[in-house]
Amino acid sequence: MSIGLQDCCQVCPTPETVNIPGLPGADGDDGDAGTNGVSAFTLTLDDFIIPPADGATPVTVEVADTSWMAVGEPLFMPDGLFFLVDAIVDSTHIQVTYPAWEANVNAGNTITAGTIVTPSGWQPAATALPTTDPVTKYGSGTAHTITGASFAAVVFGTSGTQEVTLTTAGTWLLQARARVDFVGATFAAVRTVSFKNRRTNNTAGDVTNSATAFKTPLSVAALTYTALDVVFPPVTYATANVDDVLQMQVAIDTDPGAGSVQIVEADIVATYLHP
Repeated sequence: MSIGLQDCCQVCPTPETVNIPGLPGADGDDGDAGTNGVSAFTLTLDDFIIPPADGATPVTVEVADTSWMAVGEPLFMPDGLFFLVDAIVDSTHIQVTYPAWEANVNAGNTITAGTIVTPSGWQPAATALPTTDPVTKYGSGTAHTITGASFAAVVFGTSGTQEVTLTTAGTWLLQARARVDFVGATFAAVRTVSFKNRRTNNTAGDVTNSATAFKTPLSVAALTYTALDVVFPPVTYATANVDDVLQMQVAIDTDPGAGSVQIVEADIVATYLHP
């Protein structure tokens, strides 16, 4: 029988190796027990007086164990709150200082023996606010005569329109005041003089809750005196813009029969609070 060429060129299969494990050996002896850990807390063993909250006046404290402490570590004691480890004297004595943190108001009080001492965290750093000066406008000079039932900007002959332009996005405290005088004014009936602050750009709109008003007397005699200082309600004003214009505006429902009602001075103060 002849062998064909095709049969001679067939590739032999790769042998497969199989590992057969032996029988398990006997268990070894148990290892030695580990050393007990150290508790991350201790107790005071004697009374001590909390030092001044200056972070610079150390006081020695006797405790049950100092082995887990480190110099500079913050500690918490319930009746005193937060301390810093200034020095580790020995296995049962440390020196601590009382940092000038916001909650540390117990200087001079006594921490009694048996008070727990635990690790603590650090007081977070105060958030840095942008340095933003108040924006103010004081109006004076030729007085503004109040006339007409429609609101109009308060404008002085010397200082111009009574308005401020905010400089930073965020929340502001807005305060305003206007001194109102009667100048030979007569009123056939009680009249209402109304004030408000209004944003005049970036989508114009009244400043919420900043409006106020007062009523005149009924008088056929000419009145000439300072009627009152109109104090606007102080309000917080939040904006995402950096150039909002806030303007003082005024109106009177009916003009006086004679004479005038005038604003002789006014001010607006915008104080930046936070982003």
